[in-house]
Order: sequence, then C-alpha cells, then structure tokens
Amino acid sequence: MAADAALAAHKPQTPHVYLFTIAVRPALQGQGYGRRLLQPVLKACDRARLPAYLESSNPANNGFYGSLGFKVSGEIQIAPGAPPMTPMWRDER
Repeated sequence: MAADAALAAHKPQTPHVYLFTIAVRPALQGQGYGRRLLQPVLKACDRARLPAYLESSNPANNGFYGSLGFKVSGEIQIAPGAPPMTPMWRDER
C-alpha cells in the first residue's frame, strides 16, 4: 500500500517509542485531556532514555505536540491530493 510505504520511508531507524494515535472527543478538546493522556507515556520515555516519534495528521495539532517537546521533522505526502502528515520527534529529557 502506498500509504504504508510513505510512512515507512520517514520512520526513524534509531530506537524510539512510536506513538501511533491519540484522540479526544471534539467537545472535550482544549481541556487538557490530550496532555494528561500523553504525560505518563512521555515520562516513561524519559525514564527509559528513549525519544518519541509520531505522525500528526492534523496541522492544527502541531502546536499542541510542540508544547510537549516535539519538533517537526519533515512532511509526508501519502498520496497526490491528500493532506500531508507531519512527522514529529521528541528527544528524551
């Protein structure tokens, strides 16, 4: 599948924790639930001295991930005309 190949081409080869998906109901967004979901995972990454990687499918979320220490590491075009995904990397702290 083209999407799998596009994602695999951008996935880091160094050891890391891959954060596959997170979602908060639209009516509850902006109330801190996403941060509360991710904080224990990121603390575990830091204890294990592992960076974290994710692909953001919504550019509106990039600022949120940035506030957690993630940095944009490129752009993934899944298919012509499809919105791009944003790979993001967070070094361990």
